[in-house]
Amino acid sequence: MKIFSIAAVALLVDISVSFDLIDDDDTFRNKPKIPILNRKFGMKCQTNTIYNAETIMQNLDKVYSNKLLARLEQGSFTRFPGVVFYHYFIGQSNISEQGYYLSNYIIVDSRGVFVAGMTSIPGLCPTAYKVCKFTEETEFATYRRQ
Repeated sequence: MKIFSIAAVALLVDISVSFDLIDDDDTFRNKPKIPILNRKFGMKCQTNTIYNAETIMQNLDKVYSNKLLARLEQGSFTRFPGVVFYHYFIGQSNISEQGYYLSNYIIVDSRGVFVAGMTSIPGLCPTAYKVCKFTEETEFATYRRQ
């Protein structure tokens, strides 16, 4: 029984929050809004590369057509307290001045709702994450929990 209890605790630790994304964008303070994926949508992740709605939707399709959600890393996002999120890798950005790559991800909830993008910053322990910024033209809707 004791071994079972230790295994259960280890499992809980393993499935606990793996990333903690802190919202540093004052635009969204106390207003959990999500971007609308239309022709006005744009998202920048620490470089000049802009992800458009089509790119985000293609990656969302990959997540759900391959039933990847259960295998994705879980985490939290301060913009949406109490909601479990998952991140999915969508590409890398080269930071030539520093000589390294930033990894870019989309953040989705358990229903597959895209809420934001994030970048992981290498070389920091623990790994640091930064919220991607939306372009000025991007439109938003109110986020509704399950």
